[in-house]
Amino acid sequence: MTRTESNERRQTYEPSGDELRIYWDEQTVTRQDMDGNTYTVYTYWSVALSIYVTRDEIKAAVLAVDPTADAQALADGWTPRPNPSQGGGGHDLGENGRTLIVPTAQVELARNIAAAFGPGGVGMFRAGLSPNGDEPATHYCSTGYIPPQFAGMVPCQYWAQDEDGNWEETGEDPGDPQAVYDAVTRDVTDEDGNVIQPGLDVTLAEIEALFAAADVTQQNPYVAFRRHGH
Repeated sequence: MTRTESNERRQTYEPSGDELRIYWDEQTVTRQDMDGNTYTVYTYWSVALSIYVTRDEIKAAVLAVDPTADAQALADGWTPRPNPSQGGGGHDLGENGRTLIVPTAQVELARNIAAAFGPGGVGMFRAGLSPNGDEPATHYCSTGYIPPQFAGMVPCQYWAQDEDGNWEETGEDPGDPQAVYDAVTRDVTDEDGNVIQPGLDVTLAEIEALFAAADVTQQNPYVAFRRHGH
């Protein structure tokens, strides 16, 4: 196997269209060009997979390339996405599955919060939605598995259809905006106390406003989109 080389640092998970590339085991190599100038190249083990890959498929692909890798961690870090060719996976995503729809005006905050929780949150909220399917997007969506330790922090609404097919909200979990605020505003430090990831510059009120504006359910995304008018 040959390691992937890049002139810039790669994210662990880089989705693009229907493809997901996963990079791990970053190493740096210093080289010289023809003029004697030095430059840095980053090398990685990597795999290219379908965007709809499952955790088991990630583990198998990673171990086939690098048997020493922590394949379980790489698999757990990715939020699976429902495959439209399989009908989106049914009506309900399950206890820890969520379809999250946020207004365009607040999507950058949602992206930053998701990324602050770790590599699995990088790349969320990239699918734009609008009532007619055209630009500009009025909302952005992300869907899939949320680890249990985070699922309780996220608000969730519950819906049912009446006998005429109209949607009615039947309940809501408010989530825990204070816990989210505490988690994302805290600096991440190494064992020597050096800051390796500064906390977000965000207020509790901004997170509460995002929660109030978000449409978050356990519904299959295609069901949620239709209910939401997209």
